[in-house]
Amino acid sequence: MSETPPFQIYESGDTRSLRLESDRLDACLQFAREQGIDRLDLSSFHGFGETDVEFLRDHRHIRAISVLLVGALDLSGLRHLERLEELHIDGIARMPDFGELPHLRRLMVTCKGKLRLSEANGALRDLCLSSYSPKSKDLSELPTLPELEALSLNGGSVLSLEGIERFAGLKDVQLSRLPRLTSIVPVTRLTGLKELRFRDCKRIGNHATIVAAKALTWLGYINCGSMPSISFLNDMPALTHFSFAGTLVEDGNLEPLFRLKWAGFHNKPHYSHRYEDVIGRINPETHAYLLQLQASIRRGSRNERFAYRLFWFLEDCGFEFRGLTAPPGVEGRCFLGHDHVVRVTDDFVKDRRTLLFHPLGAEPTRLESDPEHPIELSELLARYAAKITEQDRAENEAHFAWAKPRDRSEELLLEQAKTLRLVLPHFLAGT
Repeated sequence: MSETPPFQIYESGDTRSLRLESDRLDACLQFAREQGIDRLDLSSFHGFGETDVEFLRDHRHIRAISVLLVGALDLSGLRHLERLEELHIDGIARMPDFGELPHLRRLMVTCKGKLRLSEANGALRDLCLSSYSPKSKDLSELPTLPELEALSLNGGSVLSLEGIERFAGLKDVQLSRLPRLTSIVPVTRLTGLKELRFRDCKRIGNHATIVAAKALTWLGYINCGSMPSISFLNDMPALTHFSFAGTLVEDGNLEPLFRLKWAGFHNKPHYSHRYEDVIGRINPETHAYLLQLQASIRRGSRNERFAYRLFWFLEDCGFEFRGLTAPPGVEGRCFLGHDHVVRVTDDFVKDRRTLLFHPLGAEPTRLESDPEHPIELSELLARYAAKITEQDRAENEAHFAWAKPRDRSEELLLEQAKTLRLVLPHFLAGT
C-alpha cells in the first residue's frame, strides 16, 4: 500500500500557503486549521478542480487566497470569509463581487468582464489590475479607495489616467503595457507619490512634466520609446533612483544621473557615458556586484554576451531580476513578471544548463527542483507559428548572433533562449 503523499505547502518568507487538492479536500482543510495555516492556493496545476468555493463557509479564519487557472470556478462563496485580507485571481471566467469582501487590503486580479469593486472596499491598500478595460477608458470607474497606497495596471485598454488623482494616498504606481497611453499629467497630481514606473508605454510624451511630482524618489521609463533629454532630473531633488532601460535619450547627455544613488539604462553609441562608468561613480557597491557577476559568467560555460542579451530582453518584456538561491556548484538567474517565472541555471557539477518558463507558484528564488508544471516552449512555438514572420525569425537570429556555444548543452540553452524570445511577446499579449 503506497504512502499518502504529504500536503503541498508553499513557503515564501514568513508565510505558508496550502495548495488545496480536490481528491482530499476535507483533509487539506483540516490540516490547514490544525497547522494554523490561513493562506490557501487554488490551482488546476496542483490538483484543484472544484466548481465553487462554498466549502469555505466553515473556514472563516482564512486571510489570503490565490486562485490560478480554474476556469469556470464560481467564487461567490468567498463572501463567507469575513477575515479575508488578500486575494489573487488569474484565469477565472467570471469575477466575484469584491464589494462583499470589505476587509480586503490587497487585491491582484486579471480582469474578465466588469470589475465589481465598490465603496465597500475602502480598506484596500494595494490594487493590481491586469487587462483592465473599462468603458470610460480611464480610471474614473474605480470607486474611491481612501486607503489605497499602491496601484498597478498591466495591459488593458486604458487611454487616460484621469481619475487617478482621487487616490490621494498613493505612494507607489506601476503602469505597464498600455500602448495607447499618451499623457502622464494626471499622475503628477499625486503629491505623496514616492515610486512611479512606466513600462512598455511607448506613446507617452512630455516626460519632463513629471517634475511636478515633487515627492518622487524612484522613477522608471522602461521600454517607453524615446525622450529628448533627461535634464528634468535636475529639478527633482528628492529623486534617488532612475531607470530608462530600453528608452532612448535623444541628446545623449547623461550628466544629470550623477546626482542620483542608482541608475539603470542600456549603453548607446551617442551617450556621453557608459553604464559601467555611471554606476561606478554613483553606486560603487552595485558596480562591484556587476563586475563579480561578469567574472562569474566568464568562469562558467555560458557565453557572456548571450547571457546579457537574454537578460535585457526579459527586462524589456517586464520581467524583473530577483536573484536565485542555489547550492554549491550551481549559478542561476531568476526573473519574475506577468505572474510567470523565467529561470536560467548553470549546474557546473552535472554540466547542465537549463532555461525554464513556468507560472508563478513554486518558490521562485530557491533552486531545489524543477517546477511541477513548466510551460513547454516547443508547444508555444507551434501555437504561435502562424503569427511569427520570417522577418521576426531573421531578427531573432541577428539578436543572438554574438552567441558562440561551446558544447551541446550550451547549444540547447541557446535554442531555448531563441524560442523564448520569439514566443514570449505573443504569450504575454494573449494572442
